[in-house]
Amino acid sequence: MTNQTKDIPSPAAVPCWEGLRKLIVQDCYKSGDRLPSERELAQRLKVGRPAIREAIKALSILEIVESRPGAGTFVRSASSVSLHWPEAKHVNLAFDMLQLLEVRKMIEPQAAALCAMRGSLQQISELERYLVAEETDLTDPSAIARSDYLFHDVIIRSAGNSILDDIVNFLSPLLVHSRQLTASTAPDFKRMAREHRAIFESIRRGQPDLAAQAMTEHLRTVGLDLVVARDEMITSAGVEGFADLTPSHSPRG
Repeated sequence: MTNQTKDIPSPAAVPCWEGLRKLIVQDCYKSGDRLPSERELAQRLKVGRPAIREAIKALSILEIVESRPGAGTFVRSASSVSLHWPEAKHVNLAFDMLQLLEVRKMIEPQAAALCAMRGSLQQISELERYLVAEETDLTDPSAIARSDYLFHDVIIRSAGNSILDDIVNFLSPLLVHSRQLTASTAPDFKRMAREHRAIFESIRRGQPDLAAQAMTEHLRTVGLDLVVARDEMITSAGVEGFADLTPSHSPRG
């Protein structure tokens, strides 16, 4: 790690977590290095400390950093900081959650089927690890958001399609942000875990049709949860990203 002290500009168009990622890259932090305090990060990125906390949560979901109680925040995977990361200028976090779900419905059922056909033993083991982590603690929304994101991400990466990987790399900021927004609104985490278990068992048994069906059913209930939570979320102060949940130009709700 260098002693570089150059401030990183934080215009409104650049998410705070992208600014934090750039800081890690520019200051040459390595895996295991401790990041500056929230106060110093807020000063350098010219944002408030709550924004820094949310940025740390986002990068924690991506397994780039990890927070250790009483010790601080540490770089977990330096290689993930720059690997296939989409440029922030291409990402609009003020997105329509239902439109993102439509895209997921186009991609993830088929990805689950391909995972059932092509997934390696190592990938299946990794998928089970995130599922068990989710099933073990159904009371921590942040932990559930992380396990949820990683569970679906492994399925897509296991489909064995490099073009699909590139598409999902571009969508990753939206997918992570959506988990942050919905982690505290899912009415039944046990049901979500059961649905993930059904997806996993179909994949583990090499049943592509059942894997695709289980994923389709899961995404259907995700959509129902979004619709039910819509009115509450769009009126909640400080919750960004749901204000355009049902844009006037879209007839769908």
